[in-house]
Amino acid sequence: MSGTPTAAVGSATYTVTASNPAGSTTATLSITVNEADLSPAGLVYSTPAPVYAAGLAISPDIPSTSASGGVPTSYSVNPALPGLTLNSTTGIVTGTPAATQSTIIPPHLPRLPTR
Repeated sequence: MSGTPTAAVGSATYTVTASNPAGSTTATLSITVNEADLSPAGLVYSTPAPVYAAGLAISPDIPSTSASGGVPTSYSVNPALPGLTLNSTTGIVTGTPAATQSTIIPPHLPRLPTR
């Protein structure tokens, strides 16, 4: 199958038939054609945001996007996640968090005196 879609079409099912002098067989093909050049929209991960413990593997955090946007084709993160991996194709975050070396102290924790 080849070509260039000319219009967006919701999910549709097609029956493809292959034939020769001895007979034929069929396969079902489901195709969705999205609008071209639509940016992904509404990227979200777990809500509320998870709190991970260093050294304990996390359950995969799977992103979702708004149906009104285009389908994401790649994901990236900056800065790098501490011990976690972002799948650049699916956007799924997995791994075992490492202790961060951040100097940022959340506002709900008291500051410790420096020496």
